[in-house]
Amino acid sequence: MPWVVCVLEDDADMREVLADVLEQDDLYSVHAAPSPGRALQLAEKLQFDLVVADVRMAEMDGIECLVELRKSQPHLRSIVMTGYASEDTPGRAIRVEAEDYLYKPFRLNEFLTSVRHVLETRKQQAMYAGLLSAYHCSRQRATQVDSPEAWRDRVFRAFYVGVRSGWLKSQVAMEAWDRLERLESSGEDFTGVSSAGYQKLLDLVLQPEQLLTSPFRPDRVTAQEFGAFYERVKQGQIPPELIKLGPLLRKLDSVSLREFPDLKGLYDQTWG
Repeated sequence: MPWVVCVLEDDADMREVLADVLEQDDLYSVHAAPSPGRALQLAEKLQFDLVVADVRMAEMDGIECLVELRKSQPHLRSIVMTGYASEDTPGRAIRVEAEDYLYKPFRLNEFLTSVRHVLETRKQQAMYAGLLSAYHCSRQRATQVDSPEAWRDRVFRAFYVGVRSGWLKSQVAMEAWDRLERLESSGEDFTGVSSAGYQKLLDLVLQPEQLLTSPFRPDRVTAQEFGAFYERVKQGQIPPELIKLGPLLRKLDSVSLREFPDLKGLYDQTWG
């Protein structure tokens, strides 16, 4: 069955272009909404897989509409797009757990890549889980995940959207990533040990000025290494689900990379 996508955009030309480019692919069933009110009406009859929402609209902005839509469709995925560099909009997008953030004007291939990455999250999860399972078993490591995955997912999603939107500048993002790697390496299988650390880090991501003024300084990843990774995330070259493997991939030794060519490919995509 095709993915059900709602394009929420009040600019008629932009709405038509985005809907048309998606409709060219049989993977998508597209429903265009010129207003939040219309999107909410459609949601009474349809179960959306994804809403692509513009922010600035007359009756209710796109992020407010996402909050309303999730009351009846809590697992709805979303991409926020805007042509205005509002200081608080990226933070609001992180709070509503948007999967991606696009600044207008953007190229159509960038838009299609974002949609594909967001909708293929479950497929990517299964693929990466299979790779990691083989790796952990070969090392006789425990595969039991004992950290609350929901909080972990929220932090990685917040990091991804924070970088994509410019909410997290390079130095601040590096400090957040260093803290994240410390959490991930708390457990042998890089999954962390509790939700408390992830909750605290999410609070810091939402208040990046606290990261700037903190005496904490990153020492796990070099500025050059992280700089290349940061740019790849910012340009959408790394799928959001792959971000969650970043800490593990960076620590793989040369023997592991030779033994597991699939993991080597993911390493090259992120840190290589």
